Amino acid sequence: MATKPEVSSLTLAAATTEAAALRTQLNQWRREYYTEDAPSVTDAEYDQQYQRLLAIEGRFPALVVPDSPTQQVGDVVSPDFTKVPHPVPMLSMGDVFSLDELADFDARLRKTTTTDFDYNVELKIDGLSLSLVYTDGHLTQASTRGNGRIGEDVTANARQIADIPQELPRPLSLEVRGECYMPKAAFAQLNADREAQGLDGFANPRNAAAGSLRQLDPRVTQRRQLATFMYTLMDADQFGVARQNEAIQFMADLGFATNPSSEVHHDVSTLADYIDRYTAQRDSLSYGIDGIVLKVNDLALQQELGNTVKVPRWEIAYKFPPEEAATIVRDIEWTVGRTGVVTPTAVMDTVPLAVPRWDAPRCTTLILLRPRIFAWATRCTCIKPVTSFPRCRAWIYSGGQLTVTRTWYPPSAPLAELNWCTLRMRSRCGVSTQRARPRCRPA
Repeated sequence: MATKPEVSSLTLAAATTEAAALRTQLNQWRREYYTEDAPSVTDAEYDQQYQRLLAIEGRFPALVVPDSPTQQVGDVVSPDFTKVPHPVPMLSMGDVFSLDELADFDARLRKTTTTDFDYNVELKIDGLSLSLVYTDGHLTQASTRGNGRIGEDVTANARQIADIPQELPRPLSLEVRGECYMPKAAFAQLNADREAQGLDGFANPRNAAAGSLRQLDPRVTQRRQLATFMYTLMDADQFGVARQNEAIQFMADLGFATNPSSEVHHDVSTLADYIDRYTAQRDSLSYGIDGIVLKVNDLALQQELGNTVKVPRWEIAYKFPPEEAATIVRDIEWTVGRTGVVTPTAVMDTVPLAVPRWDAPRCTTLILLRPRIFAWATRCTCIKPVTSFPRCRAWIYSGGQLTVTRTWYPPSAPLAELNWCTLRMRSRCGVSTQRARPRCRPA
């Protein structure tokens, strides 16, 4: 793929064309992620293109349009659920990818206020946003974020989640917000069960959780073993709570599940140890995380700093980088389905990426030499997104040229010549069960 020019060198015409293409692509990926619960790209790939669009719009503000992904939160609300308005919008979060960017965020924030402040630092749970409303101590409504202003009523399903209190120890009327997620063990078992039934597995725990919470049959949600972490107390001042770390403790005292990892830091210079600690621990945690979140700890100052159209100014997410490792493709196995579709499965060496047993990489490129004859390079780079299945990112080239090390022929099948195909990668620990099953297609 050709390297894109620097945004600073783009003309208005070139920027207009690229921005339109990026909006189309990103909006498609957003639908796959939020509405269909079946992402076709990793978070890192999405973030890269999103940051590119953000930079273009920053240089050419006239290109910002209402349907741009940079102006949207979440996605469309499913017509299968009752709509729930959010009086206070459930916004997204800005993100950064390095300590330098964290320092820049801190510097910008401190320039906007004369008030000294601390940060409450929390793990970024890989799940979907959930709002819980209680009236006189009883759970009366649960809803998803939806498009930020209107969510989906999932009250019946939320009642099936074991760690959500149905009744509070005090007759309080309040709203709490947090994350609904699927524990890693539950995710592995779910995909194992689906594999045994001949069904495609979920791409990652986040999408499995979203698909499980947004079920029309609450009994399905109950079987999926979802869990929650609550981290936002709405109208906290009504309860004498003035700081974010106090809000978390207040919710814990009421019986909500809260994450015990949060810490108060005065500035970002002390965050490296926290990031390193949880970067090392993230694979051993029972739930998925994809970064950390910094929040101004003073809740009154949060209100003073306010929000943009999409994100709060007082918080930022630091995203963990994906893991990578090289592996060797040993063989290609071909299967022919009853409809004549040929599915190639690559058998490769296991690589040291910490994933559950059912996570197996897939590769997205076969080299077509001529009709029905293919070749592959024996080494490829495997990339494991922070909370998703590993997959093959790119072939390793020799001297800038692809080195063909073996050719093979697919089995006989009633197909025209194969213009393209996608590999499922299989390691010694299992076979990939991607939602969109890779296959060769006829011309």
